[in-house]
Amino acid sequence: MMLNVVNILWKRINVHWVVTPVIILVSAFVTNAVIMLLCHYNPLEAYLAAVDGAFGNSRKFGETLVKSTPFLMAGLSIAMAFRCGIWNIGAEGQFLIGALAATWFGTKLAPLFPETPWIAVPICLGIATLAGGIWGLIPAILK
Repeated sequence: MMLNVVNILWKRINVHWVVTPVIILVSAFVTNAVIMLLCHYNPLEAYLAAVDGAFGNSRKFGETLVKSTPFLMAGLSIAMAFRCGIWNIGAEGQFLIGALAATWFGTKLAPLFPETPWIAVPICLGIATLAGGIWGLIPAILK
């Protein structure tokens, strides 16, 4: 009876969505610690240096956000594609092509609006979306 209640709670609360990533993270940290110990490095110092490098002060934290945003955006786009049943492994390329297009058009559009350069921002976002979509359309057509 007790096992049945635990199974019902396990399914209802979806605890495995929390437990599985925690187990994976712990095993990754342990595996990395073993490798560092085999290479004669102190894992605690390495982990503390990583945390300090990412979150040590507001500037470091800001840089962490700046550097991780492209990965987060690409991951979100892949997650959305997978939810739709589409296999998309080119999100980084689409992101880079969109960024290049937005940068190029931004440098060309900003001088056209010297009084209100903020008008170029939504235009560049639209161009980036269009360029990334066209880049992703190429393999979609060839499929």
